[in-house]
Amino acid sequence: DGMSIGSSLYDEEGAKIVPDIMDKAKSKNVEIILPIDFVISSKFGEDGEIKSCTKAEGIPDGFMGLDCGPESKKLNAEAVAA
Repeated sequence: DGMSIGSSLYDEEGAKIVPDIMDKAKSKNVEIILPIDFVISSKFGEDGEIKSCTKAEGIPDGFMGLDCGPESKKLNAEAVAA
């Protein structure tokens, strides 16, 4: 949805199939849960500055997304428990 991804890796070829996957899931009444927040770091390694951000904020320049944030993890846990 046009969110800033900072210096995160981006799979351009993989991104091309996302609309088809989302359409197929919708047609089969399957919910795909996407992250709403992220754990981010200035470096890939233990010595990077670690922060969190929301989808609305985007990942700032100089940072990369490394994992889902706590709110996203809650959404996933609720879906698994249902």
